[in-house]
Amino acid sequence: MWKVLWKIKAPSKLKIFLWRALHEALPTKEVVFKRSNYVLVECPSCPSCPESIMHVLVLYPLAKEVRFSSKFSLTVHRVRANSFVEWWCGRQGINSECNSFPEPPVHGGAIIFGLLRATQREIISGRPWRPYAKTVFIDSQIDAIFDPQGFLPWNGANNHQSCYYFEHNNKGLGADTAKGVAWPGVKVLTAVEASDFYPQKFYDLKDVALKDSWILASGVPYSPIQMA
Repeated sequence: MWKVLWKIKAPSKLKIFLWRALHEALPTKEVVFKRSNYVLVECPSCPSCPESIMHVLVLYPLAKEVRFSSKFSLTVHRVRANSFVEWWCGRQGINSECNSFPEPPVHGGAIIFGLLRATQREIISGRPWRPYAKTVFIDSQIDAIFDPQGFLPWNGANNHQSCYYFEHNNKGLGADTAKGVAWPGVKVLTAVEASDFYPQKFYDLKDVALKDSWILASGVPYSPIQMA
């Protein structure tokens, strides 16, 4: 199985992503629950299904749609596997260390392409998990893979009515807020309003030597005031 994986003609980051999925090392709710027994395992979009790696990457309706409509023209087959490892082995025609399923082998690169496309179509800036959540996006690069509406409500809750999502001076194809959600607390800040959230004022750094030394030492791109 592993020899097949590493021979796939795909970028390393995608092969590592698949390697993590096969090792059950992706932070789905089911995996987190097994390790910490802390969160609910239900998929927020499919309440009757556990959010397992198999569900997210194979059974989730959007993953199916994108995978089977990709440029590789993957044929829709009935899923006969009980786990992502079994499913992937079956699609690759691998018999060792896992069960074999009567499905035609499909190049691993095509599968990864479908999985990546499925995840890219749902990237959002955030969801308010609790009431009065506050997040500020300033001087950030927001690429086109982000959903134009920006934010989604938390399933079964009205937290989006009390949250605060602010944006200012962001760049990139995904930074356009014209199609953003019209929630009461979603707002594009003016330069004056945004100044309250820059490090110089937010961390009370003005005229106080060395208070931002910990930020500078981290090597993170940083400016106490608005970045160009």
